[in-house]
Amino acid sequence: MVAPALASIGETLHIDSSLELALTLSIFVAAYAVGPLFWGPISELRGRVIVLQISNLWFLCFNLGCALSQNKSSMIAFRFLAGIGGSAPLAVGSGTISDMFQPEERGRAISVYSVAPLLGLALGPIGGGWIAETTTWRWVFHSTTIACGFVQVAALLFLKETYAPVILERKKKHLIKETGNTELYTAYDHPDRTFSRTLGIALTRPFRLLFTQPIVMFLAAYMTYLYGTMYLVLSTFSGLFEKASSSARTSARVPKIASTELSSVNAARKASQDAQSSAYQ
Repeated sequence: MVAPALASIGETLHIDSSLELALTLSIFVAAYAVGPLFWGPISELRGRVIVLQISNLWFLCFNLGCALSQNKSSMIAFRFLAGIGGSAPLAVGSGTISDMFQPEERGRAISVYSVAPLLGLALGPIGGGWIAETTTWRWVFHSTTIACGFVQVAALLFLKETYAPVILERKKKHLIKETGNTELYTAYDHPDRTFSRTLGIALTRPFRLLFTQPIVMFLAAYMTYLYGTMYLVLSTFSGLFEKASSSARTSARVPKIASTELSSVNAARKASQDAQSSAYQ
């Protein structure tokens, strides 16, 4: 949503360098490489719900900070911190789906889940461009902060825990309190499973896999290229079409609508293929 408003942000915050403007946009995604290293281990120790609720509140606060920024340094810093909060759904989303669906049913659910980031990249600039055009760039952040507030309330009221070890741990504590039997335990009880140990494993595992497994190295490089290209293309659609056709911002949003439709069609096709594959198993 920020891409169409970059020029206005640069003018207000006196960002003259194109590199700094690009950094304002892309540093949010850079935080996606940092956040999951911490949100993942926390979710394995404390559950999915607490991670999603805290990260959403984290994102809300720092996204509001972006709206109130008065200089480029605070904007870039708040964008990075907001990205750390926004990375949590990607860190625990697949795990949450695995908690809720049987193995033969996960393919379809993962397909629907995985299309959300693509739709966000395509639809976000459409909404952001309209907001920036009709109001100011600050309302691009204010609007997402307000939406995030509604999500936070809904999460507090309706979001339920799905991670089996945490659910069983709560049940064990409840039974111990009722019966007084302190010998009760669950299949997931591990005395050596501490936060520092779990965090240490989570922080080193990606690098061990990346530098010791050729297939992981190849896929990581390939996905980096694909995601970087996709993010670059979607974030520059507006400027390219405005310059090429001398059209208004509204006309420049048409390519994003087309990419949104393609993403939806691809997700539906993938879900259908997964359903057929599961039927044969």
